[in-house]
Amino acid sequence: MSSSLTSKLNFSSLNVPPATRALLITLTLGTVLLQFLKNNMYKALVSSGETDINMDYIIVPFLQLVPNHTLWHPWTVITALFVDTSVSRYLVSLFFMFFAGKFIERSWSSKELVRFVLIVGGAANLLTSIALIFSNLIFGNEFFNIPVDGNLCLLVSYLVVLKQLIPEHSVVLFKGVLQFRVKHIPFFVLIVVTVISSVTASSSPALQAWIGLIASWTYLRFFQSSVADPLLPQHNNVVGVRRIYGDASETFSFVHFFPDVFAPILGPIFNQFYETLVQLNILPRFNETDIEQGNIIASRRLTGHASHEPDTRNAAERRRQVALKVLEERIGEDATRRETTPVSLWSI
Repeated sequence: MSSSLTSKLNFSSLNVPPATRALLITLTLGTVLLQFLKNNMYKALVSSGETDINMDYIIVPFLQLVPNHTLWHPWTVITALFVDTSVSRYLVSLFFMFFAGKFIERSWSSKELVRFVLIVGGAANLLTSIALIFSNLIFGNEFFNIPVDGNLCLLVSYLVVLKQLIPEHSVVLFKGVLQFRVKHIPFFVLIVVTVISSVTASSSPALQAWIGLIASWTYLRFFQSSVADPLLPQHNNVVGVRRIYGDASETFSFVHFFPDVFAPILGPIFNQFYETLVQLNILPRFNETDIEQGNIIASRRLTGHASHEPDTRNAAERRRQVALKVLEERIGEDATRRETTPVSLWSI
């Protein structure tokens, strides 16, 4: 059963966890610093006799993500995550970083949220810069020298995390007039951003949104580290706590980011692309145990741990039987070794 996302994000409480608080402060300071520097440049241009100055064309290349400056200011793939060029963009970023970041940090940890922001946000901005550079070289467009809204990819990444953690929860707006599932939001946002990019003839927003989706999904799907529940199925009959990487659940496959009607067409294409990347040793291959683990974890996210007590008991019994079997096999091997190995006075 789905529930309201409002209750999940706890809008009534302003108790902000430490990593989210640090990200909000950094965003605010970065945006204020950017506006301060742009205003100083504007005043300098006016005093020098310049007229008809557009603030949007005043750039700060050591803070903003400008593709043709990325090589000389590589740190901007990170700093661009925390600067906004307008009040409206700042408020949107503040909203997402507060509510989504707050929920994600409490679901993960402060350290993991910061790691996610820096790794996924930085990688997405770097890939966006590279894509815009190649686009300029091939098509000769004007996006090569225009600042990129560096935190758009991060906002899309937050939506991907929410889809992973609470896909069946609902967003209710205008007292129930609008209601839709969290799992549908990333695709809806991608379509809206792509349409806006087409109307404004600017490819950077669409590139950022799609690259942000792919970068965040790839990190969560294959590389995010977490401690495995010892009651989950494990490799090689290992009993105990260990680390797992990624989320191999079937419901978090890339095809599930698109409407179900496209699954028969997109599924085989994505599978072939994945097989190619596995063959090139770029991505790891999931086995049946990985998928079983992922499905159990995803199911627990949907229904809660309490409703899975029977599953937990079954898993505990399965672990106990595996441990007993391994112990019996080792005892049998030791006994056989003692019976078959001749005693030698020369043995050491």
